[in-house]
Amino acid sequence: MSSAFDLTVEAGRLVALLEDEGGALTPESEQRLAEYFDAAPDKLGAIAAVVRRLNAEADHFKRLADRASARVKSLRTKRDRLRGNARELLIAHHDLTGESAIRGDHFSAHLSRRASMVSPSDPDAWPPEFVSVEEVKRMDKKGALSALRGGAELEGFSLLHDWSVTLK
Repeated sequence: MSSAFDLTVEAGRLVALLEDEGGALTPESEQRLAEYFDAAPDKLGAIAAVVRRLNAEADHFKRLADRASARVKSLRTKRDRLRGNARELLIAHHDLTGESAIRGDHFSAHLSRRASMVSPSDPDAWPPEFVSVEEVKRMDKKGALSALRGGAELEGFSLLHDWSVTLK
């Protein structure tokens, strides 16, 4: 049985043979065409079967990837909800005891304070020293946050203190 490559090469040779003979069929060209057509359907059928199988496998793995992606999203949602529960428990513990850490046999958890900035979303409401003008106005959030932490009074800005939790 000829390979698909061999059949492709033979098709080129047959076209050249027919062109050389002015399009007329000779006994030799008829014999070669018959052999080609006898072999080609088997190869094309085999190629089509492999292509169908590859498409089926690709579809299968796409479904698996979609399921895995949905599972990752679900797990992250559950993780975030549990971290929120841990945060609330640690804040309650802190409010009751003044301690910001709890250690167990197989874990430790502690609260830490972090400051995040509440600021206007419109760059025109920002002080000009914290707005860089390029093709698009960009707000220097790090600069404004640093100024707020340093005690600067910026209209429309404030520091929002919140708790975060670290689990190890």
